[in-house]
Amino acid sequence: MALARIMLAKGGGLADITAGDAFEYYVELRKLVRTQSGGTLFYSWLRELGNVPTTPR
Repeated sequence: MALARIMLAKGGGLADITAGDAFEYYVELRKLVRTQSGGTLFYSWLRELGNVPTTPR
């Protein structure tokens, strides 16, 4: 599932994923786990882009 999320976030195919992409995914996932109880990395990226509110309604 992580590979699919990286492909969606970065664009491209499976062969285009680099070690740097995987490391970035891991780092962001660790941040999410430490700072939030719930949610997914995908939604944290959307929040950073301003597409999803940061607090639940």
